[in-house]
Amino acid sequence: MTNPSNNPRPLIYIAGPFRADLPIGIERNVRRAEEFGLIVAEMGAIPLIPHTMYRFFQNALPDKFWLTAGLTLLRVCDAIAVDVDMISASLSVGTTGEINDAIAHKQPVFYENEHGKLRMWIATWIERHSL
Repeated sequence: MTNPSNNPRPLIYIAGPFRADLPIGIERNVRRAEEFGLIVAEMGAIPLIPHTMYRFFQNALPDKFWLTAGLTLLRVCDAIAVDVDMISASLSVGTTGEINDAIAHKQPVFYENEHGKLRMWIATWIERHSL
């Protein structure tokens, strides 16, 4: 992505499961995304956490609308960081689509267990864009 505002920090899309059978499950997923976003912020990047933007909109519009909205937001980001739900040890349909879209658009993809790799990428990005 280009850096139109000359922001010296990369924008990182936080991906992970959102939907759940019960509202408490959705809230658990939102909280996990927030926690992961804070870790990314502490590394020096700006996290974009769609979970927090749409947490109360469940069933307001079809899932396809929200999935497309997520992909639109992803495309303005510099990378994607994926929070894998360790309870189910699988990726949601939406998260899988986000990863595939990032790969198709040549955006770096980092997984929750790659903190060192993500931290290094963020530092390099900041150094390169601060010149």
